[in-house]
Amino acid sequence: MNRGNNLLIIGFLAVLGVGVIAELFNETELMDKADDAIMVLIALIAVIWYLRGTHRHQSSWFPFILLSLGFVDKVLGLVTESGDPTAAGDEFGILPTILVLMIISGVIIVQSRRANPALEAGLGMDAIIPQTGGHKEESING
Repeated sequence: MNRGNNLLIIGFLAVLGVGVIAELFNETELMDKADDAIMVLIALIAVIWYLRGTHRHQSSWFPFILLSLGFVDKVLGLVTESGDPTAAGDEFGILPTILVLMIISGVIIVQSRRANPALEAGLGMDAIIPQTGGHKEESING
C-alpha cells in the first residue's frame, strides 16, 4: 500500500521531469530555463529516493513534499515568465495537473494513515493485515 502511494507521486514526477527536458532546449533565456531545470532536478531526487533503500515501502511525506516543491517551482516559473506568453505556456498545462495530483495524493496519504494505524505504529509480525483481517503468520501458512 505505501509503496503504491509513493510510486504514484514518484512516477508522476519522473514522467514530468522527462517531459520538461525538451523545454530546456526550447527556452532561450536563462531565467526561463531555471524552473524547468529545477523540475528535472526534483524528478531526479525523487527517483533516487525511491530506488535507494527500503523507505519506498514506508509511509512517507517526502514524495508529497517533492511534489509540492515542484508546484512552487512552476508557480514561480509562471510569475517569472509572465511577460512572455510563449515562455509561460508549459506552466499552464503543468500547474493544474500537479495541483490535482497534490489533492489526490494528499487525500490518499491522510486516509491510509487513518485507516491503518497498526501499520503506522510499525507493529511486528503479529499485526493484523487490514485486507484479510488475519495475522501475517496465518496468511502465510494458510
